[in-house]
Amino acid sequence: MNGNKPVAMKIKIIEFTYKGTRNYIHGTDMFNRMMTEIPPGTLVEKIIFTVHNVVHSTKCHLYCSEDKTIINKLDNISVRCKYEIEGITYWMAISEAEDTEHQSEKKRVAYDESKITELCNMIDNSITLSGESPYSFIETVVAMNKYMLQQLFPDVTGKWFFTRIDLPVLCSQNENINLILRHNINYKLIKTEIKSGGDIVGNIFFSLVNV
Repeated sequence: MNGNKPVAMKIKIIEFTYKGTRNYIHGTDMFNRMMTEIPPGTLVEKIIFTVHNVVHSTKCHLYCSEDKTIINKLDNISVRCKYEIEGITYWMAISEAEDTEHQSEKKRVAYDESKITELCNMIDNSITLSGESPYSFIETVVAMNKYMLQQLFPDVTGKWFFTRIDLPVLCSQNENINLILRHNINYKLIKTEIKSGGDIVGNIFFSLVNV
């Protein structure tokens, strides 16, 4: 990923910041952090990013490898990402590292999803962004989808969690985005289609979790 043949696995310690009042790491931050490992301008294809468990620690291990078996042997993996560059498949994974810092002392960053949702219009089971989002593509589609599900299913009990996104090609769009609810499997897995300019650019998945 750096222009040279990679070693079997690269490991590094990474740190996150809580968004707003949350006490867990936002899936969008983990996605964006993984993508920074890839040189800008690289064509990244066939992305499958999955959150298996909620990550609470702000300090984590990031693993990068071309060998799927190495990633599969790791313990306590909370997040995985599979993608291709020039026909070569790569994997990344995140696990929590030991974090002894008291939660109240952790750094936080303001995150106002209303700056996204105020630009949205809903019709039936779809939501459209009518302006330019101040946030990244992944932050925008996650906020849009959560808002749509909250409006469509106001009486369900639990918290909506972003669990997966599939992208044929890495997207940086932050305007002209439309989401359409496609499948709802008892709220445990909801699939939403992502469109930009009328073209399908991916699918995003949410789950309702009792907290």
